[in-house]
Amino acid sequence: MKADQSSSGLIFFDPAARARITTEAMRKGELGEIVLSRNGLDYYLDSGPLYELAQCVSSLDQVHGGCEKCWKPLQTLLSEWEAKEAKKICREILLSSEAECALCARENRSLLDRILALPEEVRLESIEVVPSFMKFKVLTSLKGTILRRERLGESRVLTLESEMGVILFVDPSELHLNRQDLDAVTDVSEKLKERREIYEFNSMRELRQRLYEETIQQLGEMGVRADRASSLGKIIVRNWVGLGPLEDLFLDQRLNDIYLNMHGDYLEVSGFHSSLGDFRTNLLLKKEYMNIFGELIVSLTNRPWDALHPLFDWMVDFPDFRARIFGTKEPISLNVTFRNLRREPFTPRDFIEEGILDTFSFGLLAFMARHRASLLFTGPKGSGKTSLLSTMLLTIPDRSILVIEDTPEIPVDTLRDFGFDVTRYKVASPLFVEEETYERNVREVVYASLRAGPRVVVIGELRGALISNLFEGVRYERGGNTMMATVHGSDPQTTLELLNKTAGITAEDFSAMDIIVSLYYVEKGGRRRRALNGIYATERKGEKLSFIPLVRLSSGRFEVHGSLTDPKKMRKVSLFKRMLQTSGLKDSEGLISELTKTVKAVSSASAAKPLEFSAEFMRGIRA
Repeated sequence: MKADQSSSGLIFFDPAARARITTEAMRKGELGEIVLSRNGLDYYLDSGPLYELAQCVSSLDQVHGGCEKCWKPLQTLLSEWEAKEAKKICREILLSSEAECALCARENRSLLDRILALPEEVRLESIEVVPSFMKFKVLTSLKGTILRRERLGESRVLTLESEMGVILFVDPSELHLNRQDLDAVTDVSEKLKERREIYEFNSMRELRQRLYEETIQQLGEMGVRADRASSLGKIIVRNWVGLGPLEDLFLDQRLNDIYLNMHGDYLEVSGFHSSLGDFRTNLLLKKEYMNIFGELIVSLTNRPWDALHPLFDWMVDFPDFRARIFGTKEPISLNVTFRNLRREPFTPRDFIEEGILDTFSFGLLAFMARHRASLLFTGPKGSGKTSLLSTMLLTIPDRSILVIEDTPEIPVDTLRDFGFDVTRYKVASPLFVEEETYERNVREVVYASLRAGPRVVVIGELRGALISNLFEGVRYERGGNTMMATVHGSDPQTTLELLNKTAGITAEDFSAMDIIVSLYYVEKGGRRRRALNGIYATERKGEKLSFIPLVRLSSGRFEVHGSLTDPKKMRKVSLFKRMLQTSGLKDSEGLISELTKTVKAVSSASAAKPLEFSAEFMRGIRA
């Protein structure tokens, strides 16, 4: 499978560049390097056959005893990629009866055989060509079976199944510029290099809007039509102060993460997709650009990211998407993860269709939240902890919510639009505990929030001092608040052991959380998928802490604990005993009836959008 490379678009070939490319390729020690920059285009040596052709040309320079009549034409033809004609000369030398030719053939047989083994034509696809203003190298020769075609933003994206796994093949509009548009974009991009004041803005949105307006004006002065200037302006801005064609992938709401990992002089782009699992792409980011982009993010966030502070964690609001950026750099290693943050919460249907959980499991969590249980969502990175927590907020009748985060992920603005009274407290990140900061002290925030009167307290991710302060606060200052938090871990017991080792959390502390929601990854159809491991109720008897699997994934099916259907068994679970005391219900049959009603309300409203789901769910509960 190859991207469309018609001669009317950017991927045309400059005939005069062929000999130059071959000459440069003779000097290169490895594939993948730029062999020529010419007229706004970068030519990459990515073809084994072309590399072999260049080596043959180089070897011809070292031949001794060959006559000018044969060797000079051979060198010229190969330099211009005319392998078919060059191979004719090689056959004539081998078949010649002249003594001089026979001697030459014997002495240089291995070289002649190498030339004869070349393909008769070095095709256009043998060279990767991208505009010089792009910060990415775009591989166009990856092969695979096409599973899906879609349009995302300014790019065509093909999903390929290959021997390497799933590949998202990005064919950006940057590769389809005509000569006139390429010259215009290159000229404006060169002028931007002189702009240092681009770092003097307060937000990514403000910066990009200002640059876009100035770019449109410059293109208009160059005689570019208004409609075309708008499209070219977007290309220029996203490649200069953005992520280039990579931004289009973030428009897919099923995309979870993008990973940039160092490989030579480039960062390979891969990621995780909720329906495709792990994937690779055909994009390689130039290392030097990641450093420039890092400077821009540092200036916008006032966060250090250098050799003394090699860790970085922040949320950046791009015009069309939000992303949490976590990165490391030298002396550790240059690696960056982008978490795609939805502007709206998911609905139960999203989780059910992905196979993470079923309707009953979501209904059970909604039932627990409505009864002011404290819920801890645990799982590995990207397993859906924060997404599931955010969706749970849509089911809570209490509209007063306090969100505590060091890196904003929960869609607070959207929840406010939905009518929730949401306050966000920004606390200092544990990555910068030694820095002076305007952000609030963790302990002060947790205790103040629990005393301030909100009915729902949400902590986006437990890290550093947040861990011990949350458990201490839940035990002594919780009152009637609903508590929710996320933490990196796996099953309840392993999470407890991890928190005990890293933050000194004891079994007594951990028992303050009523429900542990465990998420993890499973292999399904040869791909890694997210799934609910189980929903566990904490049960403390004396010094012993155990976990009751209310719902557990077993052999691909969700098993329900007997206490959720049998009133006698329900009365033996401490959590349900406390619920009976605070709910006003007379017996466990009433709790089971209310659970059934909650599950039914989830089922009837699960197909709606977030706002409609919340309203329909509440109506179902009141019915």
